Amino acid sequence: MGSIPGLEALHESRANKGMTVLGVTRQYDKRGLLPDSRDELFKPNRSGELYTGTTTEEYIAHLKAFHERVEMPYPIVLGTSKDMKNYQVYGIPTVFVIDREGIINFVAIGGRRGKLLETVVDRLLDDDDKPADDQGSLSPASQKALDAWKAQNDALVTAMKLVTEARTRESNARTVEERKAAAKAKEEAGQKASDLLQDTRKQFADALAKADWDEFKGDEYAEMLDSGLVQVGLDALEGDPALAVRAFEYELGHFPGSSSYGTVAGEYLPWAYATALEP
Repeated sequence: MGSIPGLEALHESRANKGMTVLGVTRQYDKRGLLPDSRDELFKPNRSGELYTGTTTEEYIAHLKAFHERVEMPYPIVLGTSKDMKNYQVYGIPTVFVIDREGIINFVAIGGRRGKLLETVVDRLLDDDDKPADDQGSLSPASQKALDAWKAQNDALVTAMKLVTEARTRESNARTVEERKAAAKAKEEAGQKASDLLQDTRKQFADALAKADWDEFKGDEYAEMLDSGLVQVGLDALEGDPALAVRAFEYELGHFPGSSSYGTVAGEYLPWAYATALEP
């Protein structure tokens, strides 16, 4: 359920640019809950009416009531177990980004992929109306770091696509020769994806280390700094412990709610202090 708000925001911000969000589920007999309200949907211990139906007609009626009660802005359709198998859906939620040609460009299993989904969708939409970054507001070094962050996100999308295509080829292989070829292609795709991610990660960390972090004001830069400063600090531990200390202290001072806060405060920063004090 945690992915619903992010998909709703994506739908509402990009529906007028040609993007459609479509929810798909299959029938679950005697399983399901009709929440009392939209707010109830996102609580750990939800209350509502238990679904006890066993027919397709009953489940469709349940879906219609669910859709109306939680005020979802995008449609939900009923698929089949065969549909789930064809799309290799093994976890919930699973999000597919499909382009205008019907080609799957990205697959995400689990929630909290909002920024990455936005990157994928915006690249596919090729949105000319999207305002360009205000190059004048950042110094050249900071702009380079921002560009490297975007390149890292693009690389993640490309890597996911490489691996997804290789897995699809492997699942469609029928003969022994096809399976051998698919297994080799999957290994090569995994290595290529790994190399691409490592290269772009290092380029981003190197660029961010030289940027003026105070220039990145606003929520649009929060995710970049939150993850990037930890990368900078870890990379600098051996060669430039003073930079590591500065990166970790900046992280703790500006992102107290970060998921990495405890690790940075309890492990990384003391490690950086100890390394910086070594003769």
